[in-house]
Amino acid sequence: MNDRAVLKPVDVAEMLGVTSGRVYQLIGKGIIPAVRIGGALRIPRAAWDAWLRRQQRNAAAAAKRARQLGLREPAATGRGPRG
Repeated sequence: MNDRAVLKPVDVAEMLGVTSGRVYQLIGKGIIPAVRIGGALRIPRAAWDAWLRRQQRNAAAAAKRARQLGLREPAATGRGPRG
């Protein structure tokens, strides 16, 4: 699975620990990058890797801000700003 140039939504769902329906929702909202290939949605591996790195950087930055403010660190709920 990791060496393919494109991923299926079900592959991404498995990696994130969510349902494939949730992945389709995130794709529909433009949160997860995807393209149509022959009518099927696919996530280019390079775009997925870049998206994942951004999410990790954003989480690390939020945790740092919380520590600086003396707040509890944000929980890793898997929920975005819109829930």
